[in-house]
Amino acid sequence: MYKIELTEKEEKLFDKVKSYKLDQEFNERISKLESLQELTFSLLERNAIPKKRYQFLTKKEFQFGQTKKSRWEIFESNGSIGHNIFKHPHFIKYLMYFINGANLDDLLISQIEQIYNKNYYKDDALEEIYNFLKINDKIPKERNSRNCFSEEVFKLLLDFEIELDSCHRLRQKIKTQ
Repeated sequence: MYKIELTEKEEKLFDKVKSYKLDQEFNERISKLESLQELTFSLLERNAIPKKRYQFLTKKEFQFGQTKKSRWEIFESNGSIGHNIFKHPHFIKYLMYFINGANLDDLLISQIEQIYNKNYYKDDALEEIYNFLKINDKIPKERNSRNCFSEEVFKLLLDFEIELDSCHRLRQKIKTQ
């Protein structure tokens, strides 16, 4: 459910994309960004990207804060139009999310999943997840780290098919902890 399976060709493209660095030679960076686009097209063609993960990029309802635009619209307002987004260096983090899911420790993911699955009422599960994170000092103290952590928990909850409003509420609760 969390990491999607890649074909052999996609694995090679993914390895190339993961080695992208700003200090690399120009042609090497361009080649890796073209691999990024090719890999994204391949995943889209075979419907490998979970729907909620893709909506995280394309739907404004998944966005936080004061912006009224989706992440896709933000790319476009900054000059990357249409499928050119798929070869923008900032798109790499979205591809990583599409493939790997939330960037959380495997043990923590497992613990959150156990809490979620044992509760019949999902509102109770979210409250218990929050209490677990708080009691076990999983929520970072530093504000920027806490914001990043709250976004990753939000992404994980999307994989559980929890309603978007509930995901937003728990994210906000963690963020303001």
